[in-house]
Amino acid sequence: MMSLKLFKTIAIAVILVNLTKAKKNINNIKEDVDKLRSLTSATVELANVTNWLNEGTRNNIILITPTKLQQIQEVIHAARGVGLSIRAGGATHSASAVLHPDEGDIFLVMTSLEDTSRDRIIFNEKAKTVNVLASVMLLELNEFMEQHQVALPANAAFATVTVAGLAATAAHGGFYTEPSVSSYVTGMTLIDGQGYVRHVNQDEQADILAACKAHIGLCGIVYDVTLKVVSMEIMESIQVSIPMKKFLDDEIRKDLVTNYHQLQISWNPFLGHATDDDKEYFQTHGRAPDGWTSEDDLVGFILSKKLPVNDSEDALNKEAHEYNVTLADGSNYVGTAQYKTLPDSLIAIP
Repeated sequence: MMSLKLFKTIAIAVILVNLTKAKKNINNIKEDVDKLRSLTSATVELANVTNWLNEGTRNNIILITPTKLQQIQEVIHAARGVGLSIRAGGATHSASAVLHPDEGDIFLVMTSLEDTSRDRIIFNEKAKTVNVLASVMLLELNEFMEQHQVALPANAAFATVTVAGLAATAAHGGFYTEPSVSSYVTGMTLIDGQGYVRHVNQDEQADILAACKAHIGLCGIVYDVTLKVVSMEIMESIQVSIPMKKFLDDEIRKDLVTNYHQLQISWNPFLGHATDDDKEYFQTHGRAPDGWTSEDDLVGFILSKKLPVNDSEDALNKEAHEYNVTLADGSNYVGTAQYKTLPDSLIAIP
């Protein structure tokens, strides 16, 4: 069993940051790339890294794409020898560049990781958990969970993110009664700063696991993660547009948040009551005309409600239908509702 003191030592070691090192020029970085290629069988390349929003670009990053555990360990040992730090990542959905490596350091891309000794996703029916490799995307997990009629109570709005990345960053939410995905983590396998494999679980190392939830890369390289799941539920997923000035009302906002299982918001600037003249002005000047306020914009909502068990049996076979959303002030807005499984109801962008 790993003690908390040992864990802290490992966490410090895995950061592998030498605060005194000077900024490297491109020739130094290329030399490091050549050294790393000779020390690992994983793919090594020099590239610029940009997140999915095309923000937070980091230049001259050493991208290494391991396909197996041995290669991860090779990279860790090689990085220690060359004097580089490592950050692991997946689909680069993190908006902050803080989670990207510094110039000349290593970005360990985990999306190609495989393990021939096990399945990519393992369902423990007795414990009601799923264990996923670090390369597993949310879309893959959702499809697996649907086959086994289980689900995560809360999830992300994007299907093209890694599950390990969600757990690492406490990303996504939108739930009044549920925490972020990180809170469902019951165990994980880590590779520490010396290349050792460490297993942490809720039953035996609860204090260490608590430190590893939402770890943002400070607890080692995540190899797999185990999460608690619940029985599959059917949701009524409602899409409706409401004026911003309504949503700015405290009582209306509170009522929407507390009366639905999940609420996703998409603000559409300059949409709603714009006239043709307004639109032409926007196209010409690149901004809304004088006098336009955000209160006139429409806010797009995805609202989810759980269906009672008795009503959910044949719900998935039903067509989309009109749904009337009544706000706390009594005003009504007509939207469209469709019955979906719990995982599908949470996805805004497949």
